Amino acid sequence: AVTILPPLARFLVQQGVVADWSGGLAGAIQRIGSISTFYYGAIGVSATVILGYAASRLGSPPAPHQTRGLTRWYLPPEAVVGV
Repeated sequence: AVTILPPLARFLVQQGVVADWSGGLAGAIQRIGSISTFYYGAIGVSATVILGYAASRLGSPPAPHQTRGLTRWYLPPEAVVGV
């Protein structure tokens, strides 16, 4: 939803939909619509990291047996010897 906001705002401004609105919302949409497409990737990554971190804080952490073996740090000793 966050990554669609700038192109949607740009479309609304180009179609003249926002021109009929009054107040601060119209100005905010016009500013969002003026964001360069160069920044869409950074906006998407930032939104994903922030929303993902916030969502992870809502739940309890997984038990150690659920995460063991997911990284090289937690490989069993017999797997590390051959490396």
